[in-house]
Amino acid sequence: SDLSATWKYLMPLYLGWRIWWANRMPIMDCDEVYNYWEPLHFLLFGTGFQTWEYANEFALRTYAYLMPLLGLSQVYQALIPYLPAWTWPLLTTTQATIVSPGGFFSPKLALFLLLRATLAAVMACAEVSFCQAIEDPLISLTTAGLLLGSAGMSHAAGALLPSSTLTLLWLLSATAFLQRRHVWFAIWAILATLAIGWPFGVLMFVPLGVTVLIRERLRPFFVLTIVILAVVIQCGVMY
Repeated sequence: SDLSATWKYLMPLYLGWRIWWANRMPIMDCDEVYNYWEPLHFLLFGTGFQTWEYANEFALRTYAYLMPLLGLSQVYQALIPYLPAWTWPLLTTTQATIVSPGGFFSPKLALFLLLRATLAAVMACAEVSFCQAIEDPLISLTTAGLLLGSAGMSHAAGALLPSSTLTLLWLLSATAFLQRRHVWFAIWAILATLAIGWPFGVLMFVPLGVTVLIRERLRPFFVLTIVILAVVIQCGVMY
């Protein structure tokens, strides 16, 4: 209970730290710009560069990965005109960065800042959930401190990349694993494997997945649940 009270105060600090740095860390990977932000711009505004991975003859990447962010972007576009002016200095170094030399507000840049801040906030929630699932208080708080102080996590938290999404889903699946919520573990693991277009990350889920199967003793109902989840998620991605 003491640790729960501690997390009640640490959670806002953790969340604020991730949001604060989301747009203050440089974009480190050109893939983030040209393989994800540009296609998202195309889906939203009808213009944007296309890399060869999205070309029909290769089709190595899927737009399904961007669909959740597309829906969120449309909500934010409706909200941006009503957000107070003090919002923007919190998300970036200065409000002047979203105002052109002529004094015109840039809604596209405002949307970009909000999306990166949202990605970082969701990652922060996943990190805190993972740390809270660790039973030993010392290990829990030490893990939180190491994650929060990690330069790699600061870069990954706000990045629109499959590797960052995989990190998010692994944290959620590991949380479910520690809490013995095996169906939720299966949901996050299957999403990470099938929905983000980064199959290499499946190796991270193999040890936990084998342990879950051992815990469940390969019960037919649980195995059937996994198969149904996999089919539903795969159909959703292909659709």
